[in-house]
Amino acid sequence: MDKIEQKFLKFIDEQFLISPGEKIIVAFSGGPDSVFLLHLLDKYKRRIKVEIFAIHVNHLLRGSEADEDERFCQEFCAQRRIKFYSVKKRVRSFAERNKISHEEAGRILRYKEFERVLKQNKANKIATAHNANDNTETVLLNLIKGTGLDGISGIPVQRDNIIRPILSITKEEILSYLQRNEISFQIDRTNEESDYERNYLRNKIIPLIKQKLNPSLDTAILNSSDNFKKIKDYILKNEHQSFQKIEKKSPGILKIYIEEFKKEDETLRNLLLKNLLERELEQPVFSDDIKKVNTMIDAQAGRRVELTGGNIVFRERGYLKFISTQNSDEDKLIRIKVGESKYTPAGNLSIKKYDKESLVYSINKNKEYISADNASEEFIVRRWKPGDSFIPLGMKGSKKISDFLNEQKVESSGKKKHLILVNENQVVWVIGLRIDERFKITPSTKKILELCLN
Repeated sequence: MDKIEQKFLKFIDEQFLISPGEKIIVAFSGGPDSVFLLHLLDKYKRRIKVEIFAIHVNHLLRGSEADEDERFCQEFCAQRRIKFYSVKKRVRSFAERNKISHEEAGRILRYKEFERVLKQNKANKIATAHNANDNTETVLLNLIKGTGLDGISGIPVQRDNIIRPILSITKEEILSYLQRNEISFQIDRTNEESDYERNYLRNKIIPLIKQKLNPSLDTAILNSSDNFKKIKDYILKNEHQSFQKIEKKSPGILKIYIEEFKKEDETLRNLLLKNLLERELEQPVFSDDIKKVNTMIDAQAGRRVELTGGNIVFRERGYLKFISTQNSDEDKLIRIKVGESKYTPAGNLSIKKYDKESLVYSINKNKEYISADNASEEFIVRRWKPGDSFIPLGMKGSKKISDFLNEQKVESSGKKKHLILVNENQVVWVIGLRIDERFKITPSTKKILELCLN
């Protein structure tokens, strides 16, 4: 057995990354790292007793090169009889709409697709091909920009259901292995450009550090980041004792009682607070957010500040109340007019006029056609609420949406967050499942709208 293969298997065992019988979704770009990961998981799938799948996300950013990557991935998996999924996502338009970088947009869309395929296959984990060099870049970027223990702890070996089985292996080891075994892979030429921060660090700065200071930089930083992670874990292990007086009112809402909060050492308090808020409110928390929270301690009751991601902190009498706009029970209304496309928690939703003569029905549940003869130009997307009802297409009587979702076997974890499309207080579409009978197209329909969720 090759030494790198031994290193790979040993790391999986030592970190308890995979258990026998699990199903693993591999994020497969076609680059050397993901080819290396998928190859080894496939080679040793009987030994570690797992079933593997691969998913490729085409970001549509590099034209024919991106299409060639997708073809390569499909052929690679076909040759090895690995179940393969591919999807195209318009990263550029998503980034522009949400005013974020292409890198961040790609990451958001990729992981959303990974989770979709995970659920579709009832899989257990998502494996990504982050390696030791990626960890070096992450730690250095965080240090340069300013960071705490989280930043210098590097890329976690496992976070929730996401695992990184080759995090201990360097890029040089990966390329050497693929060359020795004559395993082909794709090259993303944008990685050679230094326009992006990470690429600049990778192509310009790190080679100089390795040349002048430490050739084993990746191993050194991996060991250091692991030590920092252990320190962070030690500090946080008694977190529940430090914050005993926290009252969770409901998902996305929590209280911190100020007198107990002030008793903690400030440095420890800030670290615990960051960890707590990121876990409970499911949003990143930055140093500016911590400063804002601390200013609220001595503020008058009634004050409020907004944190990153739209989370709100209220100063109440004796306690701070945190509300996640993402996960609170309060409805977020998304208004969308005919001809517009809006981002929703379920994906990008577009509503546009459609020519009746061109109408061809689709079995795709994320695309529907409705009669808009009696509809206004503005629609609303929101979560369903108790008491909401509609007339499912093909039925005569109304049905509560809660009952309909149960019949459709929507998972309980997703049921509460399921979205509906409303027009003039009438439910038009239980998104992704069924339209309302009152909006079906008939021979007398004059105005047709296409509803499309991407």
